[in-house]
Amino acid sequence: MNPLRVALVVTERGPTLALAGELDHCTAPEVHEALQSVVLGSGQCLALDLGDLDFFDSTGVAVLMRARLLAHSADATLVLTRVPAQIARILRIVGLDDLLTTPAP
Repeated sequence: MNPLRVALVVTERGPTLALAGELDHCTAPEVHEALQSVVLGSGQCLALDLGDLDFFDSTGVAVLMRARLLAHSADATLVLTRVPAQIARILRIVGLDDLLTTPAP
């Protein structure tokens, strides 16, 4: 098991949460806690860096939706960065690839 690590970096554009390790039902509360500590202003961008995730299941999808709701309620945007192919595939399968924004390659 590879424990989840969450790092928060704040820039003028907005906060970035970098997630590494395994995102599942046991570790999701850590991300929820980190999301609650995020200060997000209107017009800013909340970025989730998924590049170092080793495992991602349906709980991860729920975490992304919660992050999207947080951004939407702050009149901000959510961007997913460094999305691994297997996570992009999951998002396509569940029909969220168009709903969750990823930057152009």
